[in-house]
Amino acid sequence: MKFSCSPKELSDAAVTVSKAIPAKAVTPILEGIYIRVYESTVSLTATDLDVFIEYRIHAKVILEGEAVVYGKLFSEILGKIADPLVTVEKTSGENLRLSYGENTTSVSCLGDGLFPEMSPPITEGDIEVSQATFKDIVERTAFCAATDDTRPLLRGCLLETKDDKLVCVALDGFRMASARCALISQKKKIKAVVPAKALSEIAKALENKDLPVILKCTSKALCIATQGLSMTIRLYEGEYLDYEAITPTTFTTELIINKKILETCVERALIISKTGNTSPIYLKVEGTLVEVTTETSMGQVKEFLSANISGEPLRIAFNNKFLQESLSKIKEDFVKFSFPSSDRPAVLTTIDDDKFKYLILPMRY
Repeated sequence: MKFSCSPKELSDAAVTVSKAIPAKAVTPILEGIYIRVYESTVSLTATDLDVFIEYRIHAKVILEGEAVVYGKLFSEILGKIADPLVTVEKTSGENLRLSYGENTTSVSCLGDGLFPEMSPPITEGDIEVSQATFKDIVERTAFCAATDDTRPLLRGCLLETKDDKLVCVALDGFRMASARCALISQKKKIKAVVPAKALSEIAKALENKDLPVILKCTSKALCIATQGLSMTIRLYEGEYLDYEAITPTTFTTELIINKKILETCVERALIISKTGNTSPIYLKVEGTLVEVTTETSMGQVKEFLSANISGEPLRIAFNNKFLQESLSKIKEDFVKFSFPSSDRPAVLTTIDDDKFKYLILPMRY
């Protein structure tokens, strides 16, 4: 096996697929990146058996072949090569030799015959959506997924098509995020619960471009493909919660407020609430002002923010971190808070539309 290519392109590919390498591999082969060289293409693949990521780049192929190399080591070495060209060759001693200028570095190979097989890349999917919008809805929602194993299904994000939109939902029992985006095309409806951590890593690998992403859903896996990058994720089994049924639709109090002003106020309160005994953040909504307070043994925050308020006066308490994280995912200038009561989930959206929606369960006080 021997080929030449840009070290930057090869490094980017290695870093991307390395996201599938497990922190603690159950078998040594899973620490590797499988490299396959054919025609004018170099394919890199890594997996933790639940997620497969393959990245294909163009190269000058001198000799076709395959090898498995320690992934993290390979990625780090490539990241330190500044030359415009690198030649990669598998030697008879089962090493991978990287030649750049007058210099060489060799890394040990693993047994390529043992690497798990990935499904062939998809060429036709159930739906198409742009990279930028798919990346956006995942980043705005996945952080709300559960991180413990109490309810394993909640460690995933629900992806489904509804009303010619792709919807992504995540919740952990205390908060919920939902987002939707337009489809480029749809041949078949999809509905799948995808591990949130894997979905987040895949979103990071995508670029903020309007290039299409193809999604194809089977009973066991979600396949995603775009411009040389292919990913397969094993799905969670089971029926996801009916997120629409738990979303309030009638409200007694609503307010519109500058997002940045509210966010920086909440961040200051979070600094105080993280010291001493953990304390909720309190919002008192009345007239034209929102009073924001929190207090611990280490200090107190009390601020008054102007807002456009309608409905009944209200006092409500939230987990400070949950509120701060939700605000941090909103990129628009103004946000809308809708409250059905002080003991039911509040709904946080943008003022233009509700394609991004956050539900936060209040705390008792």
